[in-house]
Formats: sequence, structure tokens, C-alpha cells
Amino acid sequence: MVMGKADEQVYRKVQVPVGKEMKKSEAFTIAAFLVAPLVAAIVGSMLSVWSGQMSFLKVLDWLPITYLVSANVTIWLGLPTYFIFHRFNLIKWWSCLGAGAVLGVLSGVVMRYPSTLEFRQIEWNILIGASATGTFWLIWRLGR
Repeated sequence: MVMGKADEQVYRKVQVPVGKEMKKSEAFTIAAFLVAPLVAAIVGSMLSVWSGQMSFLKVLDWLPITYLVSANVTIWLGLPTYFIFHRFNLIKWWSCLGAGAVLGVLSGVVMRYPSTLEFRQIEWNILIGASATGTFWLIWRLGR
């Protein structure tokens, strides 16, 4: 097929790049969203071992399940928080730690409903949420 100059210009405008490269910041943001639930699962599991509620080997069995639960919390609570904070340019270390503490307690309340949280569980949820969002911020920040 022979193309004229006008056809060639239209063809170039219509072409869509197939192998679009991902930006560094996008890759690090995705990595942060994948690693943060893992940190929450590990910290929560280690708190269970430390308190004597579970043995270390039993925690290893439950780690994939706790990762899935943490990933769900990240999807349903963390993603909307990220988009709101990103929109208003509020992704700072202190805002991530504060949001993680609040979201950790909120997720604990939702998961244990209708029963109430004990003070120790609130402390643990603050620690789990803040450690996950702190890790998220560190990875996210490396991509900037």
C-alpha cells in the first residue's frame, strides 16, 4: 500500500504506543500498595506471637490470610485515603502515620463489630496501621 504525505501524517497521529513505559513514581506507588499490607500482616502476626496468643509456626500458617485481610483494608480504606491526600498534596510522613493510626483503629472496629475493642487492641491497631502507612510513605517517597 502506497501512502501519500497526508495519509502518513494521519497514520502517525492515530498510532497508539503499545509498550508504554511506566513512570518511576507509578511503579513505586504500586509497590508501596503491595508491600504495606505485608508489613501490616507481619507486624500483626508478630504482636500475636509476642503476646503469647499464637506460636510462631501457627503465625506462618496464618500469614497469607492476614495479608489478604490487610490487602482488603488497603483497597477499601487506604486507596481512597491516598487519592484524597494526593489530590490535596498531603502525602507527608506525618499525615501518613496519622491516617494509618486512624485507619488501623477503624478497621479494627469494623472487623470486630458488634463487640468493642479493648484498649490493648486499639494500641495494636494503631501500631499496625501506622507501621503499614509508614512503610507505604517510605517506598512512595523513594519513587519521587
